[in-house]
Amino acid sequence: MPRLTFEELVVAAEQAIYRLGLTEPIDWVGNALGGHIGIHLAAAERPRLRTLTTIGTPVRGFTLGEKLTKGWPLVQMYRFTGPNGFLMKQLSDSLLGAEAVAAQPDQARTVIESFATADRDGMVHAMRSMMLRRSTVEDLLACITVPTLVMSARDDVFGWRPDEARHTCAVIPNCRVEDVAGGSEILIAKGGRAMARLVPLRRDDTPRRAGMMKGRLRIADDFERPWTEAVPLA
Repeated sequence: MPRLTFEELVVAAEQAIYRLGLTEPIDWVGNALGGHIGIHLAAAERPRLRTLTTIGTPVRGFTLGEKLTKGWPLVQMYRFTGPNGFLMKQLSDSLLGAEAVAAQPDQARTVIESFATADRDGMVHAMRSMMLRRSTVEDLLACITVPTLVMSARDDVFGWRPDEARHTCAVIPNCRVEDVAGGSEILIAKGGRAMARLVPLRRDDTPRRAGMMKGRLRIADDFERPWTEAVPLA
């Protein structure tokens, strides 16, 4: 299976933005890998973003020591045993946090089950490409000019600590950092005015009916056209 690269994911994101007809700068909120992609987009010579929010996004790749003591053993354990209890506990503590799991056990169970039922070969490939071979983006930080919010979780067991987030934010010209506990609500504001709120996953029991999204989505006429030309930068 060929290696998946961050550069390919960034190009895919640019294509999606273009195909969706989003001509104005957009607000990008990315968790972990999504934050990496957002950093690349924000650091471009002609960025497509208006603001950038990264959540639990380490900006450097694994050191050799971290690969040998953290990343590689976990990947090999998953490869040979699948999603065992130990791995799911590590994922739950890092991704959700004990408070969120205790407050919303059903929603937390849904997240963990998605990992437990994932295709094993595909998951191993993703782990190798996106975790063990994760490239650093530290050299891109000073190029980011859009307003940026860097968020880290106090209970992230994989090592993305608040002090690392503050170090990252210090390099970005227009940035602030926020450290939160799992399950917290985050308010994003501009000029003192609330613009968006990030909330924990909650179950929505609203009945679905045909036509609920009518008039709310816009998809370009050529959305499914085979991709041949280069992505416009602006």
